[in-house]
Amino acid sequence: MLVPFIANTAMDISGAYEAWKGVIFLALFLIFPVLTIAVAVWDGVKEGFSLLWLIAPCACFIAPMYIFYNDSAFIYGVIYSVFGGIANGVTALIRRYVSRSRQSN
Repeated sequence: MLVPFIANTAMDISGAYEAWKGVIFLALFLIFPVLTIAVAVWDGVKEGFSLLWLIAPCACFIAPMYIFYNDSAFIYGVIYSVFGGIANGVTALIRRYVSRSRQSN
């Protein structure tokens, strides 16, 4: 919630709406997905696969969506959930493969 808060506050204070729209889109298209994937990978390495990664990113995006964006941004929460689920699943598979190969040696 900090990134959209800073961008929206700076946009309101400076009045430079066009300049700060880039920051908002950067957050939507780059910062949030990268953070979601990074945390999902970390969780996949530590704990394995979790179905929560199919729900949690979307649920966590609901509050900033209604506060800083509009209803049309809900699709991004769904996309973050897909990215998180895929990243967590792939990492969990790699973890399982590595642990099996260690056990066989």
